Amino acid sequence: MAKKYLNRAWMTTSTTGTGTITLGTAKSNDYLTFAEAGIANSDTANYVIIDGTDFEVGLGTYTSSGTTFSRDTVIVSKVGGTSGTSKLNLSGSATIFLTETASDAQAVYDLLVNLAANSVLARAASSAGAASGVALAASQVIGRGSSGDVAAIGLAPSALAMDTTTIRVVGSCTSFVNLKTFNNTTTPNSKMDITADEVVVKNSSGYAVCLSSVSETVDITVSGASGLDTGSEASSTWYYIYIIWDGTNVNALLSTSATAPTMPSGYTYKKLVGAVYNNGSSNFYTTKSFGNMVHISPVVALNGAGVTTLGSLSLTACVPAIAVRCGGNTYTSANINSGTLIAADSTPTYKRYYCLEAAATITIDGFFPGMEWSMPLFTSQTIWRKNQNTSSGYVIAVDWFELPI
Repeated sequence: MAKKYLNRAWMTTSTTGTGTITLGTAKSNDYLTFAEAGIANSDTANYVIIDGTDFEVGLGTYTSSGTTFSRDTVIVSKVGGTSGTSKLNLSGSATIFLTETASDAQAVYDLLVNLAANSVLARAASSAGAASGVALAASQVIGRGSSGDVAAIGLAPSALAMDTTTIRVVGSCTSFVNLKTFNNTTTPNSKMDITADEVVVKNSSGYAVCLSSVSETVDITVSGASGLDTGSEASSTWYYIYIIWDGTNVNALLSTSATAPTMPSGYTYKKLVGAVYNNGSSNFYTTKSFGNMVHISPVVALNGAGVTTLGSLSLTACVPAIAVRCGGNTYTSANINSGTLIAADSTPTYKRYYCLEAAATITIDGFFPGMEWSMPLFTSQTIWRKNQNTSSGYVIAVDWFELPI
């Protein structure tokens, strides 16, 4: 049974008394019967009955068999000049039309006012571990207001119960604000700290919650929430860092999966916020990220002889598989004058040339001057390079990468 609002539906009735109305024909050719307007069996609708100078406004139900309309609830009526909620005693020459009532219009108005001024869907303050708002429908659009709260456009009727104390205006959707990840000061080899003014976490249905004042530590030696999602610590492995939420508690999580971590019991909301490499000695790289830009202590991808034919260079230990761009320095460890081409593909269609000019008297930390490079990663963890000659001492190092978060 659905409530219907129909256009220009006005009919006659020869019914007498206060019972269910048997519908006649359209009032005139410029009106529709209820069926022509689109009503279906068992649909409800607001109606107005006019009988002489008397009227009745209410909510009724349409029945296609027999073509009847019941008078279920009278909202207001006026009989013989007296207003009330009594049913008209029909004369046999009344008419009935379908309409929107004042209460319908008021409900829409109140909803719009709440959305504009006060409607938040969900907000979690991590310090208090609390959330407020409503359950979202799958079709709802998530947004972020200027103050960072999560809100929605197009609320379904089932989602009209709102907490009006934490409501914000809908705006653009931002995944995080002032997000940082970095090695823990006390235990940098196995712990990472995560801070953010805000992080928006989502569940598998796409429902979103904004967590504020996030400050968490994740430890690879711990299992579950605030630790490793599954299995045991592995060396020479990239780990992805998540912020997770169970409806009350905010925590961090490490996983080898960039998309589907094994969530601890009760946790259904997550957001990927960073990545860190656990090296061959099972120690985290020195890592510090700002938003989606991750900075690491330089990792040498190449230190050896040059090649004069374009070839691929693996960055497996330099960037995670999902990195979309990276960069660093190219220089020489020997006193040679040469050049290096670095490319994003084997064609190469995207490439840059770097001049490596050495002088025997100029070195810094035993290396000769070089140039900064950056390149998109069209192929995961791979770039291409070519050198002017096959001399020894060519170096390509990576010290930053960009994540698609």
